[in-house]
Amino acid sequence: MSNLVGVVPEFMIYDLPFFYDSFEAADAVMDGSVGDHLFERLKEGRVSLDWPGGTMASST
Repeated sequence: MSNLVGVVPEFMIYDLPFFYDSFEAADAVMDGSVGDHLFERLKEGRVSLDWPGGTMASST
């Protein structure tokens, strides 16, 4: 998530060590209203999420 902090500073919450008890707890937060808010913030800027095999989402 560190790469997204430059676009949406709130993503820094995922860079804090030991903030969540487990990966499952972090996933649950991302799958809920917090994750919805963060991904809406990504849509406000110019973001492209790329990885091998294609582009997941892009916004201008």
